[in-house]
Amino acid sequence: MCRTGYPTAWVHAIASIAVDDSDPGNGGLFFAPARHREGMFPMDAGGVIYPEIAETFAWEPVKLKAGDVFIFDDYAPHYSLPNKSDRSRRAIHLVFQRASTGGPTRTEYNSMKRAYNPPEEAVADLENLKRPNGIFYRD
Repeated sequence: MCRTGYPTAWVHAIASIAVDDSDPGNGGLFFAPARHREGMFPMDAGGVIYPEIAETFAWEPVKLKAGDVFIFDDYAPHYSLPNKSDRSRRAIHLVFQRASTGGPTRTEYNSMKRAYNPPEEAVADLENLKRPNGIFYRD
């Protein structure tokens, strides 16, 4: 077991590499520091923490310069807003999991990510997914 109380095999580490500068003005990430230690919070069917819970968190923006690397796990509450600025906010996300997890393959993971985060103007297709195995994303 890891510090979240969930089996260590379920923990996924994400390395986010900023290609462009990122801040709240161009849709950058927000995190609730230290809340990952509390395990998984109740969420709706789309994998979003219920608003009445999320509103109690002290959200902090993560400001990144191009080339910065930010590492976190799936249990760190986080979100981003749509980028409505005239600046791009590109990033490379490397997701790591133990091969022994029995969790999603790369193809399944990418399918889930696209379903939870459809392109602009598209609608999420959550009907054809298997249980997300603890991987949740905010629209």
